[in-house]
Amino acid sequence: MTRNLITPDPGSGNGSPPLLEIWNLKVHFPDDAGPVRAVDSIDLTVREKECFGIIGESGSGKTVLCLAILGLLPGDASFSGEITFKGENLFSMPSREIRKIRGKEIGAIFQNPATSLDPVFTIGDQLSEALSRGEGFSKAEVNTNLIHLLNRVSIQDPALRIRQYPHELSGGLRQRVMIAMGIAAEPSLIIADEPSSGLDLRIKRRIISLLQDISQNATMFIVTHDLELAEKLFETLAVMYAGEIVEISGCKEFFKAPMHPFSEGLLNSLPSRGMQPIPGSSPSLTALPEGCRFFPRCRYAMEICKNKHPELFSLTGERQVRCFKYA
Repeated sequence: MTRNLITPDPGSGNGSPPLLEIWNLKVHFPDDAGPVRAVDSIDLTVREKECFGIIGESGSGKTVLCLAILGLLPGDASFSGEITFKGENLFSMPSREIRKIRGKEIGAIFQNPATSLDPVFTIGDQLSEALSRGEGFSKAEVNTNLIHLLNRVSIQDPALRIRQYPHELSGGLRQRVMIAMGIAAEPSLIIADEPSSGLDLRIKRRIISLLQDISQNATMFIVTHDLELAEKLFETLAVMYAGEIVEISGCKEFFKAPMHPFSEGLLNSLPSRGMQPIPGSSPSLTALPEGCRFFPRCRYAMEICKNKHPELFSLTGERQVRCFKYA
């Protein structure tokens, strides 16, 4: 079983012990056409104070990976493997223990604040609940800290905002409220699912700047298809395709020279690199190819790729890639 053992540049803070480790994680869902293999044999390591990112197309399994870490998988999901946080396997914990960790030790920033925020409660009510998860916070202290928390995420007129309901806020403000909820209890790890999705360019760049500030003092695990966010924020990144990891790399090295053909295609689709789309479409997660899952779309495909599934090969410089070009 291959694991992420990247050693980033000195000074990045990644020489610290692992905070989150994922071993051979599989998450499948039932379907009439066969099991949907949303997450398929994933191994990752995230270290303290690291900003670790997952990038990939929509439907590649990124959000399901987040839900698995947070213990929020739907009831019909079948899963196996291990997710270890601070040395303890989350899958072996009772539900009540997971609920204690979620929010207090592991914060969450969900991708759609319009549906994640409760429309019948004010912003202040919802932030108060998030603040109360922090150890040692009394009700009076929660009320005192509301204004400070909104100031921290650059929300103006916080005294007004805490009395408002979600529908009264703009999309950018709602996203900042979601970020405030995610960091309220000062968790050790923050999971963010598409934190810049659906925002216009100006608001998106404000959110990126805010996440950069937060990442200076917290471990972050972010999934996105936004390559601008990835390039500006991540220290280490993994590329997901059709439920599995196809490349792991330091962020600077990745954007300088992507190794997997899918990674290369992602970067070539950027306007700054010619806006060349990747031909074809991702395979169905109920009918994955026998060989390389990217084979039908790959311009470098060889005969072996059609019939044999590649492992995640370790390369010089601690990079890893799932491609027979580097076998």
